[in-house]
Amino acid sequence: MHMTELVLVQAQVADIPAIQDVAGESWRATYGHIFASDFIDQFLARAYRAEALRQSIANDQGLFLVAKAGDHVVGFCEVGESQQNAEFVLFRIYLLPSYWGRGIGGRLLAIAERWLRERGATGYFCYVHSQNEVGKTFYQKAGFAHLPERDREDEWYMWKPLEAL
Repeated sequence: MHMTELVLVQAQVADIPAIQDVAGESWRATYGHIFASDFIDQFLARAYRAEALRQSIANDQGLFLVAKAGDHVVGFCEVGESQQNAEFVLFRIYLLPSYWGRGIGGRLLAIAERWLRERGATGYFCYVHSQNEVGKTFYQKAGFAHLPERDREDEWYMWKPLEAL
């Protein structure tokens, strides 16, 4: 089978409907056994509404990447500065379930980490739901460590140190 070449590029406004689709598929696959489908639908409608995504894509304090197979968005990743403090954060990374386990998430993180290091980041963090085994495994393989003292409610706090450029 011929693999369509994968390209990783900055997200554009035109990618928003595809980002919403990927978020929906990935969220349902990841969290369908954790949350009620109504909750997932409401979360997606709020967190992935077009205006919010437009702002994220336009935000020069962050980087919003998409992974494309041909012209088809199969995943995305967003990093930036935390609103709470001066730390850097991985806001979200999701792939279509059919693309899980192919190293695409790691490639997205590699580009994001270069961007972070160019801005002086010595590390960055993310939260992952305590029952999201796929996510926890991904982050641990990617070099994140769980810091339980910084957990919140049902979410693990994950930290990854970065080498200086």
